[in-house]
Amino acid sequence: MPFASNSFNTVVATFPTQYIIHSSTITEILRVLKPDGNLVVLMSVLITGTSLIERVLALLYKITEQAPPPDIGYDGLLSKISPVGLKTEIHWIETPSYHLLLILAVKA
Repeated sequence: MPFASNSFNTVVATFPTQYIIHSSTITEILRVLKPDGNLVVLMSVLITGTSLIERVLALLYKITEQAPPPDIGYDGLLSKISPVGLKTEIHWIETPSYHLLLILAVKA
């Protein structure tokens, strides 16, 4: 990334593909984050609402393979991110219409 080291308090990634767990990506994130900086990753959204538009969106997410499978385990993500200098947690944020999967990390 074309930024100086220790430039940002927070790095945010929304709906990243598998690039987010590549070692080169994590290395660059660590480089540009300030000490105690935060990484916020919105990994996926599970649409649970029952309105017509929400059901159509859920179907589109399923067809395009953007929806996470209900039994997916994300512990493997933590094992790839945590050892490289990030204290990492996974959180499911639940609303009446959506479940959001967030990875929150702090630069150690």
